[in-house]
Amino acid sequence: MTSGRGEEYSGDDAAAILSDQLGFVPPFDALRYWVLGLVAPGEAPTDQQTNGAGRLAELTQWGWHISYERWTVLATSLGEVQVPQKLTATRSDVRLKLVVNRWKLRAD
Repeated sequence: MTSGRGEEYSGDDAAAILSDQLGFVPPFDALRYWVLGLVAPGEAPTDQQTNGAGRLAELTQWGWHISYERWTVLATSLGEVQVPQKLTATRSDVRLKLVVNRWKLRAD
């Protein structure tokens, strides 16, 4: 993590600063999967629902409830892929909203 003043923090130091500033530590390890519309590894979801198109609509994992509000279709060199465009993750009184304005995917 890099502060607005250019100070760099990692590990427990970064988690402590985030907890102090935000009042919680965002679920970064899981968030990278949730943003892609995937279940995060390591713990089975306690709830998982799909929409009429077969895409993930809601997910509860690691104490967080993720609601997928909008998906988009991207054309790639390997064909079309569906990715979330808007999602909300909530836990207790914390709500994280994420809107992806532009996706840039790599096909390796």
